[in-house]
Amino acid sequence: MLPEQQQRILGYFIEEARDHLNTIEQGLLNLEGTLNDPEMIGEVFRAAHSIKGGAAMLGLTSIQHTSHRLEDCFKVLKEHPVQIDQKLESLFLGVSDTLKALLEHLSGPYGLSEETANTLMSETEPVFQWLNEHLEQLVERGNSGVGNSSGTELAGSVDNVSTLTELFLRRDIPSLAEDGHQESTEISFAVASQEVSFSASAKENHDWSEFQTQVLQILREMLQLFKQTTTSSTRQNLQECCHQLVKL
Repeated sequence: MLPEQQQRILGYFIEEARDHLNTIEQGLLNLEGTLNDPEMIGEVFRAAHSIKGGAAMLGLTSIQHTSHRLEDCFKVLKEHPVQIDQKLESLFLGVSDTLKALLEHLSGPYGLSEETANTLMSETEPVFQWLNEHLEQLVERGNSGVGNSSGTELAGSVDNVSTLTELFLRRDIPSLAEDGHQESTEISFAVASQEVSFSASAKENHDWSEFQTQVLQILREMLQLFKQTTTSSTRQNLQECCHQLVKL
């Protein structure tokens, strides 16, 4: 196939994928309403399926795998009624953000490099694991009628938060050091990591479901900040996120 034809086909894919991603995002912003509407959940499922198929034909492995796993999660929701909570919505949106970032790089002037794709996939892997675990718990609750399993959720959640924090430290802080600001960022992040792990004191003062959701939201904000160019503003926002984690 000629390069011009390849570029034209790629352009068609990007345009269609953006439309499908918009469908997915709209469905996730009101996930409970989406699940109560068989037509809408079907559209969201087909949108993920279409992105997966187009990416597979073009050899865009990272986009194919991300949309495929998202499709599998939507299939679980189609086949098993669950009680939607804010944590589930946030996890889905975290995966959707990664898919959006992959498409943005693909349509950019430098394209989607293998290094960038691998970095984004590594960053979203803990979120996928957390999403799958939470989905399984919600399905089990729906099948058994059990209203709460906070102890089980807590063990998995704290482990995943720790893993995600370590991922940030390993991948992103070295790049900040190139600007000469590694020390202050490491100190702030170390404090945040320490405070997230103090399960005993947090249990006395917080509802666990709310606690986990708040931590996840703040970590998502920090992930987005790490993806941006390092400036005094982004460093200040990172410190604010760390302080928010400390307060939890």
